[in-house]
Amino acid sequence: MMYQQFIHRLSQEIVDEIVDHLSHSKQDLDACSKANRIFLHRCQKHLFSVIYFSSDRCNWPRSRHSPRTERFKKLLEIFQRSPHIARYVRGLHLDISSSDNDWVAEDPDFIRIMETIKQSGSNIRELRLRGLEFPEKLADARSLEQNFLLPFISTSLATLHLSYMVDVPMSLIANSPSIKHLSLHYSALEYFGEYVDKELINALPKIQTLEFRPPDAIIGSIIGPESFGDTSAEGFTDTVQSIITYSGIGTPTIADITSLKTFKSFIEPKHLVIVQMIIQKAKDSLEELYLCEDSEEGEYKGFISSLHNFHSNGNH
Repeated sequence: MMYQQFIHRLSQEIVDEIVDHLSHSKQDLDACSKANRIFLHRCQKHLFSVIYFSSDRCNWPRSRHSPRTERFKKLLEIFQRSPHIARYVRGLHLDISSSDNDWVAEDPDFIRIMETIKQSGSNIRELRLRGLEFPEKLADARSLEQNFLLPFISTSLATLHLSYMVDVPMSLIANSPSIKHLSLHYSALEYFGEYVDKELINALPKIQTLEFRPPDAIIGSIIGPESFGDTSAEGFTDTVQSIITYSGIGTPTIADITSLKTFKSFIEPKHLVIVQMIIQKAKDSLEELYLCEDSEEGEYKGFISSLHNFHSNGNH
């Protein structure tokens, strides 16, 4: 009884601080939410700030709900019982397989989840698309644009993580003007062709934080074809030539890195010419630079001393 009386005397600021201290552990948040109702809403705000869905790893009989389908239905039930929870959602993490990903654009329950979040007044600020294996490919880029990106993602997205994905719609980056933080790991955009909607690649988000590993065709579209100049010059390795070839001469630039503040790359020294191009474009704004490579032990070690012709700007 004394414990309960003490808890209810706590100010909301103290309650929030206690819960925020537990925010890195879902297990602790879950336990705290059940300890006393005074903690419940703050715990829910953390527990539902990011929601996770994954493609099914095997084919399920039509007579049975797959794990993904069950997860959709459970979340919709939670939203129905406690409508306020939908407005806590700020991030969406999707693990994708090539054999099961049409649900992102076509599953009615998933679309209902996205509509409920939007109607609550919340917006998706962070999106992570991760392939379960490498590489994974999205089923239909145009359907993804019309049914998922345009209505729920493009206008509010601030942070994007792409990993182990290929044929990613160009518009995911180019039509999301609010993106500030971009992470690219082993991923590639769709090839620029007639089927790409040119109206959806004009936003040019101003990237402030960029991380990539390794250099690939997406980097070519971010740097821009005008940065490559004479491709026969010294330092243009086979990797750089491949990036240029894949991107194509007519491929548009999909992001603006002239305001880049933090740049982190996991690469090999032979790819440093790409790093130099990025530094050159961001020379007036760049504040932090991290260059890393895989060691034999699987850890990362810096090798900034390997960067050729790097001149630090005296203003930074």
